[in-house]
Amino acid sequence: MITRLYRILLNGWTIGYNLNDLANYLKFLFSARSCCADVNLVNTFTYQYVVISLPFRIDRRNFITEQFNKLGITFRFLDAIHGRSQKSLVVNTGFINLNLLRYLSNGSLGCIASHIKAWRELLKSGQDFYLIFEDDVVLNKTEPEITILLKQLPEDFEIAYLGHGSIDSRLNVKKISASLGRPFSIRKGAYGYCISKKGAANILKQIAQINIVNGGLDTILGILLMRKKINGYVFLPSLCTVEPNFTSNIRNLSVQSKRLHYTEFHEWSSYHQIFD
Repeated sequence: MITRLYRILLNGWTIGYNLNDLANYLKFLFSARSCCADVNLVNTFTYQYVVISLPFRIDRRNFITEQFNKLGITFRFLDAIHGRSQKSLVVNTGFINLNLLRYLSNGSLGCIASHIKAWRELLKSGQDFYLIFEDDVVLNKTEPEITILLKQLPEDFEIAYLGHGSIDSRLNVKKISASLGRPFSIRKGAYGYCISKKGAANILKQIAQINIVNGGLDTILGILLMRKKINGYVFLPSLCTVEPNFTSNIRNLSVQSKRLHYTEFHEWSSYHQIFD
């Protein structure tokens, strides 16, 4: 308990929480409901569905394939980076600072590096944006329904969360339309989101400046949102959730009950040789 409290306090210190952050939250909390009626909406666009997944997690890949096929969604897998066996790929992203490398788990680092891989790929693609999912996501909308919702996005969006975890809509988001909200910060939602090229470039430019000793990608994106470094939205109600029964490849000290996939108890070299 003392160790956890110490890490929480240390995390706040490394992030650099300050009175300005508190003032911004109070301003957000007591501000009037926002409106997006006067902004230009996304009308014509090209996009892809991308699912980040470790290549040896056949159980998760089968789960996604069956689910997305039923929803009429054409997608592709993007091979995730395994934080332990592919540590050199994590370091060589060039976007993860030394503080994160020192404190975060290999699983969290691999997750961050995998999303960075997707963002960099988006910038080189011919698409306007990607819909990025992790491989334990559960979608509750079909492809035509999602397309209709995407057309309600303002053109200035950089990231739009499709799911939002434990967000309290009364305290952390202002509803701006029937389907969209403006979040102050989101700390659980990177399992499903839409990101534009501008958003990807903006996040990559700033991610190395964020220092944390707890959390991972969700925390980093939440800080950028909180400080208005990226322009974010969230779909309301949530379009997706997470399947909780999968074993994990990320050891999380704050969730001691999390079950690890058996590969995390053995050397991964054989999988690495097959799938690298």
